Amino acid sequence: MEAAVTAIVRKAGPKLTALLRTKPYYSTCDMMQAYKSHVLCLLEGATGAVYHASATVLARLDHLQGRFLRELNLAEEDAFLNFNLAPLSLRRDIAMLGLIFKCAKGEAHPKLCEMFPRSTEPQHRLATRTSEARHSCQLHDQASNSRLDVLQRSVLGLVKVYNLLPQSFVDSSSVQSFQRKLTDLSRVLGRACNPHWSHRYSPRVPHHVHLIR
Repeated sequence: MEAAVTAIVRKAGPKLTALLRTKPYYSTCDMMQAYKSHVLCLLEGATGAVYHASATVLARLDHLQGRFLRELNLAEEDAFLNFNLAPLSLRRDIAMLGLIFKCAKGEAHPKLCEMFPRSTEPQHRLATRTSEARHSCQLHDQASNSRLDVLQRSVLGLVKVYNLLPQSFVDSSSVQSFQRKLTDLSRVLGRACNPHWSHRYSPRVPHHVHLIR
């Protein structure tokens, strides 16, 4: 995992440095567009392969985008709300939730779909606020009984987040629509200065953070 991230950093780092040298000649909007076209695509190219890496390893990728924003004197919130550049951690979570969505709909490769079976647990007779709010497409949470950190922060650990999403999200007609709803909700939380806006969908944070109602 660390070797893969190192390879990405070695490729993206020089491109970012070259881009920042042009800062005096371009507007912030132009710099954003160039960053998304030439650097961001490299940082996200292996999201599926590195998603379960430790926070320390992933921080090397996040540092590059952080450096770009510091050079432009932009806070993470401003970059997201004004230029649609979400933190890499949030982008990774939304990307992998999109994968789970496709598997739940049976639109991914059959072998991938097998990794995310439907939950067979019976509905509780006595409903609670949480159970009443849960959508009708619950998946089996294979990581729920595991203490392995690597499993909890993997796409399998992300199932617990997917299971807590609103019904209207999982009823989306396409993965693009599904991910747009995730992004829009993050934007609403960001505008409201919610402290959890950037990691609302992360499997690495406490359970209560995901209870969006």
